[in-house]
Amino acid sequence: MTKENKKCPNCGHEFKQGEEYCPNCDLFIPINEQSELENTLDLNATKQFKTFKEKDIEKNVDDTHKEPTFKHRGETAESTKEKEQEEIPPVTEETNKNTGDTFVAEKEEPSVECNQIEETIYEDDLANTTIVSGQNIAKDLEEEFKEITSEETLPSKESQVLSDESIAKEESDSTPDKKKKGKAIIGMSAAVLLIAGGLTFYSAQQKKADEKATTELVSSAELNLNSLYSNSDHVFLKKDISAADIEKANSSLDKLKGKDNYNELKQDFDKVEEKFNKQKAMNELFKSPIIEGDKLNSKVFVKNADHIAINKIATEKDGFDILYNKGFAEAEEQKELLSKANDALESIYKDDKVIKNATRDQYESAEKAIKGIKDADAKKDLQEKLEKVDKYLVENDKKQAELAAAEEQARLAQQQEQQQNNSIQPAQNNNNSNSNYKDTDSKYKWGNRKDENIDYNDAAWGWGPGVQEKVISEVISRGYVTEGGYNLVPKYVENGEGFYDLYATTNSKIFPNSKPEEFPLYVVTINAKTGWFKGNGPN
Repeated sequence: MTKENKKCPNCGHEFKQGEEYCPNCDLFIPINEQSELENTLDLNATKQFKTFKEKDIEKNVDDTHKEPTFKHRGETAESTKEKEQEEIPPVTEETNKNTGDTFVAEKEEPSVECNQIEETIYEDDLANTTIVSGQNIAKDLEEEFKEITSEETLPSKESQVLSDESIAKEESDSTPDKKKKGKAIIGMSAAVLLIAGGLTFYSAQQKKADEKATTELVSSAELNLNSLYSNSDHVFLKKDISAADIEKANSSLDKLKGKDNYNELKQDFDKVEEKFNKQKAMNELFKSPIIEGDKLNSKVFVKNADHIAINKIATEKDGFDILYNKGFAEAEEQKELLSKANDALESIYKDDKVIKNATRDQYESAEKAIKGIKDADAKKDLQEKLEKVDKYLVENDKKQAELAAAEEQARLAQQQEQQQNNSIQPAQNNNNSNSNYKDTDSKYKWGNRKDENIDYNDAAWGWGPGVQEKVISEVISRGYVTEGGYNLVPKYVENGEGFYDLYATTNSKIFPNSKPEEFPLYVVTINAKTGWFKGNGPN
């Protein structure tokens, strides 16, 4: 029969020569080799438990042979004896009902049971453990810890600080269930330390992740802010900047709220947003943007002559402010010219029609004001309205001229008729009874001819327009007669034209010394239609 080697009841380790206790478990030693003086347990020398498979015990332990008896190093001989007595069931006698025989139940040998602690964690596994979620592990650990402590209250921190002898005595007096719980608590403590370390590692990793995320957000915000400017000087905004660009920069900045970098970047954003709002308000005054990047487009025109709602920058701090004020001055100048032209035109053209009392002087003033407008489209629109005014004035002037001519013609006709009546009356008197209007001497050609029968209703005696006034003015200027000192006498009709003889009735330049009784004196003969006149004088 082969010699049975000593094995550890906990892990199955075969004891070698000279080994007093299991090098793996450190707690169990053979009873026959343990003296009463070795009851004290050295916790500092105790190694951590390691799990093993129960099937490994079944493989290494032969149930047909009795294992050497082992006891815990912290147990005394008396406690070991008491434990064995508790584990041995009492011997009872039973009678076989069939045979009446009495037999004594055989004493069962206590089997070696290993309290497998599933909660124990391998040292090698600890290094490879990956913390997925520190919060979930802590939660599971808390629930498991509650289940254990629900049966027995854990000792306080003060009660846990015991001397080596107190711990040894407590372990020797503990029941197997309490020892099992104690082992679980030890494993639980190791797990707590592992979780604490894991949480610390997780916290550190989370902090690094947060810092990295913050750095990325800062970089993104700075990039979006920088992209709003035309260059690194951060003075002029980029060309074609839009409200969407500002919103994008603001959104990336909002993600940094609560971070250390937020306030500084927010100040930068406020500056660029202020410039954007000023530039936008300025560009909206014109039909197309006047400020583009760092350039001022002088070939743009204001939309209308409305009052400018924005203000000029009082103190220019940088190139943008200077550019803004130049745009403001351009807007003021164009709006003033447009306003003057509109006001001038409105005085003669309003509500899409020409004002009736419009004058040519008003038209010329509006025309001058419109010429000063830079915007070709606005100028064209005003000129079209001005042309309507000009057309109206031309037509009105024509009507006024025609009316004036008609009035003048009527007046002349009336005057002519009156003069004819005045000249015909003396002739009639002369023909009838007055002999003062004699024919001239026969040796003179003019002044001797006279029709025998004169029809004063004949149209031949009518004066041509303005002829009578012109002839009388001429003979007076020559001194032939004086104003009011003459008379016209119808004499004859030739080719449908009547001829009058002009007689002086008072002294004149050519008749300065004539006596009153010598008058009337013949002067000239006048064609009533053409104004031709001729006398017997040398000229």
